[in-house]
Amino acid sequence: MFPAALGAMPVDWRAPLEHTRGEYALIVHSTRGTVTRLGSIPDLDRISVWLPDWFLRRFIFVPFVALVPICLTLIASMTFVMLRRRTPEPQTPSGWIALAPGGPALVAWLLGAPAPRYSMSLFWSAAAVALTAAVAAVVRSGRWRADRVAKLFVGAGLLMCVGPVTVHPILGDRHRDKRGLRPFLSTIVWANANDQPIGINTAPKVPELAPFTTRSGLRLSVPTAGVGQCIDAPLPCTPNPANNLRLRKPGDISSGFAVDGEWEMQRWPYDWQSNFLPALRTLERR
Repeated sequence: MFPAALGAMPVDWRAPLEHTRGEYALIVHSTRGTVTRLGSIPDLDRISVWLPDWFLRRFIFVPFVALVPICLTLIASMTFVMLRRRTPEPQTPSGWIALAPGGPALVAWLLGAPAPRYSMSLFWSAAAVALTAAVAAVVRSGRWRADRVAKLFVGAGLLMCVGPVTVHPILGDRHRDKRGLRPFLSTIVWANANDQPIGINTAPKVPELAPFTTRSGLRLSVPTAGVGQCIDAPLPCTPNPANNLRLRKPGDISSGFAVDGEWEMQRWPYDWQSNFLPALRTLERR
């Protein structure tokens, strides 16, 4: 189950164990925001050490990913509980059971790779269940008519849809360097007009490449500068070449690749994070 060692099988294309552990550690520390601090801060794996800064950067400055649905869930749940005490719910199957799988999933997410985007569906699913139950409780209480509740619900939903395109650019701009901040309106217009969605640019983009030949004679192309991505470079290409990489079947690239021996990958994970692997190896030796 790469990048975890669980379920590893004795196949010739299996990644070295250190590579597996390294990729998993990179995911964990990238989502916690601790990649550049590994080895320089003691007890960085303790949740009390990384959580405060993570909470500010991952929740406060991207509120519609997790913070907003969490608040909606809490408000809707409290509304449901208060109204249910006054108006007993009929004996019908409860929609709250839909939240049961989310609890273990959130615990695993927080302890494993706590990037809010990985669990955004869990947060918004909880909000949807809680809001549905709250609206039903309001209607049953007789305080508001069903059509009025429906209009309010739709109106609030439309307002919520507008939120990310206005709030996220402002918070993101204020989170950056305080010099040269743009006014609110121009920040919103600039962000939505210039931010390029993933996959929208289909123009060919070939980076500068250098040849690399492994001990088996396999010839690779390696990006020499920039972000270290192959993008539209001719295959086989990799930003992290390894001397012990080979084709599983000589002359047949469709057969895939294998490595002989231990992990020898170079420039991993990126040129601008060259201190991560030495720090990780030092911590693992302790």
